[in-house]
Order: sequence, then C-alpha cells, then structure tokens
Amino acid sequence: MPSFDHTAFANYGKKWTSSPYDGDKKEDFNSSYPYFKNNCANFVSQMYNKGGWKRTGGVNLRLDGNWDDDLSGPAGPSRTWSQAKELYKYAKNKKGLDPLGNIWNAVPGNTYFMDWDGDNVINHVTAVTARTSRGTPRISQKTANRHNMLLTTWKAKVDGSHPKVKWYGLRRTS
Repeated sequence: MPSFDHTAFANYGKKWTSSPYDGDKKEDFNSSYPYFKNNCANFVSQMYNKGGWKRTGGVNLRLDGNWDDDLSGPAGPSRTWSQAKELYKYAKNKKGLDPLGNIWNAVPGNTYFMDWDGDNVINHVTAVTARTSRGTPRISQKTANRHNMLLTTWKAKVDGSHPKVKWYGLRRTS
C-alpha cells in the first residue's frame, strides 16, 4: 500500500477551514474541486487526496471502486467521493482503514463518521487534524465549518444535539 502523508492531510484540512476560508460558502472552498451545499464528504475526500489517495476514475458514480471528484462522462463526482456513508465503505473496503476502537486515540489522518440518529446510516464525516500536548484530538471539517476544534467541544456539541448519535472512527494501520 502506498504511503499516506498524515501531515499533508491535516494541513489541507486546517488551511481550508481557517480564515479567509472559514465558512461554508463556495468561495471558502478550493476551486480545484467541486462544491456542494453539504460538503463534509467532499472536503474529507479532498483531504485524503492531498494525503496521497489517488483518484480511481471511472464512469459509473455508483460503483464502489470509483473514487473521483469528476468521473468521465456526465456523471460528476462518485458517491464514494461525495457521500459520507459511501466514503466510509470505500475507506474500509478499498483503502484498508480499520475501525478505531476508542475515538480519543485518534491521530491526524484519522476520521470520524457519524450516524446522527442511530439508524445505522452514516450522515457526516470529520477529520482529525491535530492533537493537543495532552493528547486530545482536534477536528476540522466543512458543513458546518470547524477549524482544529477540540474533540471534547465537538463531541459535546454533537451529543447534545443528536442524543442517538453513533460514532465510527477509522484509522490507518500503516
């Protein structure tokens, strides 16, 4: 498996969530990639791409092996690129990411996927972009924009507004 650059992944996430890109408007995103009103998976896919994941191309947006922001033909981005639940399956099944048993052990380059209402359908993804000197993970994401936020703060916010939330962490083992 090719090496993955955790630093490039994290730096990209921090860059595009900080000022002057600290919102969720189109101008707050890298114009080299597509923009969607709901951009969490698209943004984390960009981070994975900057970390070293290569686009796979293809023409069918439904094929689980296609991961690209602009498939050949009229298809546009693959579902594995643009939808959190499909990105989760792609990351596990095609990229070999492993479940993270304890979300507090996450390091830059890891991701958290969330099922907001406990129905076993993943609705959101965020990325770990740093750790504090005491080891607390920090996250960065789009929709809604968050820049290097402490996991303690983000988890309290999520758990408070989504009491049935399920967290799924993924990590690289190599």
